[in-house]
Amino acid sequence: MNAFEMQNEIKKIVDNEFGLQVFAVINNRGTFSISKFLFDDGLKEQIKDVLNKNLRENFLQDDVEVDSAENIADNRKIFYEISQNDDYHPFAFLSAYNSVTEVYSERSINQIMGFAFRINIDDAGIWLYQQIVYPQLIKRSKHLYAILSGDNIYTLLNKDVLKIENKIDCLIIGSSIITSNIKLMQRCFQFESFIRKEAAKTIQLIVGMDILDDPKMLDSLGKVLTNAKKLMRAISSPVLKMDKNILLRKLETLSYYNLEIENGKIKINNQKQAVEFLKMLNDSILKSELTDVEYDSTVKKELSSSPK
Repeated sequence: MNAFEMQNEIKKIVDNEFGLQVFAVINNRGTFSISKFLFDDGLKEQIKDVLNKNLRENFLQDDVEVDSAENIADNRKIFYEISQNDDYHPFAFLSAYNSVTEVYSERSINQIMGFAFRINIDDAGIWLYQQIVYPQLIKRSKHLYAILSGDNIYTLLNKDVLKIENKIDCLIIGSSIITSNIKLMQRCFQFESFIRKEAAKTIQLIVGMDILDDPKMLDSLGKVLTNAKKLMRAISSPVLKMDKNILLRKLETLSYYNLEIENGKIKINNQKQAVEFLKMLNDSILKSELTDVEYDSTVKKELSSSPK
């Protein structure tokens, strides 16, 4: 899904009078579920206004970019699309929203982790997820809280307070998760485990190519999350589709990658060589058609061997 497709789906709803359902996302020892979050008409309209404004200001601007989650190693300040599938579907629990009968109450105050907002026109809808963080949750059992009532008299707050913020951490459209908060996905939705599984698939492809002197080096390489992200991105690299002998011959003629090749195999003896190997996998050297200058695209650094 590109930015245009995402924005088109959002506009279908926010450009009209949309419906709203709110659910509390409950985390029961790692198992997620949703409960109905009840509200009066006044709060409903306020929530709709906040969500509409946030979508327009953060998702519908002309300069919004959306890239595949395979490229999160770039660490750009953009939105990434994570496709939910059989291997990874962290928001699958939302699909039960039509059959939910449980209503959120203070009994679940220690288990609520976020809000799930469904905005829709008829049957077409999208989900917005907001993670609850301190101090959105005020527990009256922790301190004495007072509120100002009539005649300027403070009275004891006798209910816990939840604050709905003006933010959207994740947008769920169909099977796609759109987010710029990759750290949240790693911390709360097991995205780090998914990254490592995808990296393991790339490692299997590399082992099958038989181009490394010691394939065991790949296992230690993948243990570092930063490297695992680069390995995940490399699964779509055309380098992995090259004939082994052609690849090795080309590498021997290129000075860009500081790789040691011996007896028809690439040797990785240290972290620096591991970084170079990952650059090679991701085919990171680009040549400007305008200036003929060659760059390391991971850092946009001009290569010293580029023509002047």
